[in-house]
Amino acid sequence: MVLTFAIICGMVGRTRKPILKKTETKSGASMPAGQKKAFQDLKKMFSWLENKGYEIIFHNDSDSVVFSDKKMFIDKRSSLENQLYSALHECGHILQHQNKPMYNKSFKYQHVAENDRRKERSYAYRISVLEEELDAWKRGKKLAKRIGIEIDEIKFEKYKAKYSMSYVDWAASKEWDWPA
Repeated sequence: MVLTFAIICGMVGRTRKPILKKTETKSGASMPAGQKKAFQDLKKMFSWLENKGYEIIFHNDSDSVVFSDKKMFIDKRSSLENQLYSALHECGHILQHQNKPMYNKSFKYQHVAENDRRKERSYAYRISVLEEELDAWKRGKKLAKRIGIEIDEIKFEKYKAKYSMSYVDWAASKEWDWPA
């Protein structure tokens, strides 16, 4: 069975509110329970993001947050469950950046590197980036509990490990440029 979903951005006041709608099921069957749960959980995530003033955009590229524009980008090619895990992780970054003085204290070497880009070419900086990434996963997981999203712990941890390892590999490499 193939499910197709569309993200429809409707106007609510002056903001664009993302609305997740099931648009089609091949063979007309109902949505599987796992997909339905992920669908409902993503709606909870939209509500949380909307309250923070963020817009979520699904695209064909990597996941990220642009704090200055209050936009979160999620790779739409992932399963709904993985989109949820990615969104939780990116929400973890949003939570980190809510308190800039605390962020600067927690990830001091990144703060130092903002003023002196040469500091980015150190292992201390790389470890700071790795710590930030792992902290974002932890905060995203806590957020899920707070807003009533039950996650599959095993799947979440495997997904976290998969994407965290790219940062571990980068932090341990001898190359000083960010991976392409």
